[in-house]
Amino acid sequence: MISMQLHPWAVKPILNIDADTSNVHVIGLDIDWQRFADDLTQIVAHRGYGEAIDCYQEFVCKTAYRHKHDVTLIRTAGHLLHRSHGQIRIADLAAQSYLSSSQFERQFKHYTAISPKAYARIVRFGSLQAALLVNPSIRLADLADVYGYSDQAHLIREFKSFAHCTPRDFAASAPAYFELRQNEDWCDFMKQYFNLSYAG
Repeated sequence: MISMQLHPWAVKPILNIDADTSNVHVIGLDIDWQRFADDLTQIVAHRGYGEAIDCYQEFVCKTAYRHKHDVTLIRTAGHLLHRSHGQIRIADLAAQSYLSSSQFERQFKHYTAISPKAYARIVRFGSLQAALLVNPSIRLADLADVYGYSDQAHLIREFKSFAHCTPRDFAASAPAYFELRQNEDWCDFMKQYFNLSYAG
């Protein structure tokens, strides 16, 4: 444990705690804090309080930063959205993150700057684009069914909101991609990356 000798007049105004020792409660430290406390004792003994305080501040900041910025849950949610082509329910993502829907949405937006629903729309649009590039003649009704749009008109509206053109206009104005499509390696890559087994 950390033990420091302070005069009562110094404790009250600075820390706003009662300096009466009868009111002091000792809390045991976990292993990381205990190890740090031992290191801090050595720093005080050999290099003084000034350096000990600097080390203490650095340790606390690193600890707080590590917990505050753990993005594992959000990164996992992003992977799940990509694997599902943006079709997994936000409530299911929140449940898999062990968060309420509102907590999940707040955290997701904090780290990505957009809502999970908006991100899901972007992912779904990207997969739709890839499907059209791999197979420009695929029926839009089939794509609507695969990607969970209510119907073909819904798919076209969503596509236009991102691309500012219809899916067919997009396919027709991308001859460079059509040439690339002749390359079987590229086509196989697109199919595998976007899981487009139905688009060939």
